[in-house]
Amino acid sequence: MQAQIQAAWCSRTSLQDPPPWRKVLSLYDDLVAMRRDPFVRINRAVVVAEVGGPQAALAEIDALDRTLLQGYGPFHAVRADVLRRLHRTSEALEEYTATLACIHTSAERKWLMQQVRRINEGTASAT
Repeated sequence: MQAQIQAAWCSRTSLQDPPPWRKVLSLYDDLVAMRRDPFVRINRAVVVAEVGGPQAALAEIDALDRTLLQGYGPFHAVRADVLRRLHRTSEALEEYTATLACIHTSAERKWLMQQVRRINEGTASAT
């Protein structure tokens, strides 16, 4: 199933092709039916944000067991991005800070700090 998700992304012939969000969501739905772990559900929430909007994604993220995911950086990063897209900046900043506590690679830390800077400057983009 994970290979099928990857294949859906690889089916694009260029970055100008629209992302196959609905196809990927359908595949994640199948994967969640087989494997209901929170890590798969976080990845699915990323896709839900694109197909159903950030509010729908936040509902899915907030339904997860936060205590289980407290030290898992991608949980906080996805939640931060969704909150940013909802213009809930103070909450987004808290989640970015939580993400920084979990992430140790320099590239990821640099990107996260850039997101925090953009929010603080009021120029957060969709990237």
